Amino acid sequence: MSKAGGIASVSGVYDKVSRGAPMVQVSHMDAVLGGSEPRQVNLALAESLRAHGVKPAGARSQLIVDGAAGQVESGDVLAIGGARIRITFACEPCAHGAQLAGVPMRAFRQIQRYLGIVVSPGRVAEGDPVEVEAGVFERAPADFRGRAAWAVERIPPGRAVTSLAFLVAIGASRSYLRALPRWLAAAREAGRPVHRVLTAQMSEPSWAPGALAHLAAEGGSGPVPYPLAAEVWGGPSL
Repeated sequence: MSKAGGIASVSGVYDKVSRGAPMVQVSHMDAVLGGSEPRQVNLALAESLRAHGVKPAGARSQLIVDGAAGQVESGDVLAIGGARIRITFACEPCAHGAQLAGVPMRAFRQIQRYLGIVVSPGRVAEGDPVEVEAGVFERAPADFRGRAAWAVERIPPGRAVTSLAFLVAIGASRSYLRALPRWLAAAREAGRPVHRVLTAQMSEPSWAPGALAHLAAEGGSGPVPYPLAAEVWGGPSL
């Protein structure tokens, strides 16, 4: 179902030459199928950039979309040019991004940016119309703690993922390894099967004592790695 609203379009396409380098405006990008990591594409809504004094290049996004304010949510698909991009979740602001953008963190945290994954490949160019297809996929929680509890439910009984693979699946970097035990401890208190997330070495973790025995009781013949990111984000092409 398409969402009602004005005509949205791509007002800018940007590329990053290297990590930390300024974003450079280009005429188009080729959106290719990129596997199952949920952070393949970053897009920003132009209205929020103007409202908070952030230049399009400062958003650190590949695509700037104008005319879609209030219409984009996790689980939607944006049909842009010849491509379709699944919105996975909002892009969390960080101090490093604000520094690269040259704006105060209080302004950077207010801009609306979203992460996505290409589900149908194609070329996206400045000026292309954007159609928001609502609710094509399940909506994911916006925060890391919520996504951790949500994602762990998607690991089948007797199967397991490493802590590093789990972070990839919820869109968190390795720097969040220290926070992961807290997130999973909270999920355990809510009755979630956190014993299915093991350490990077597939050994028993601090957040789930007895995890290996629990997995064996579920029918697992030893920890069998499960492709969680592919299961959560690697839906069929549209």
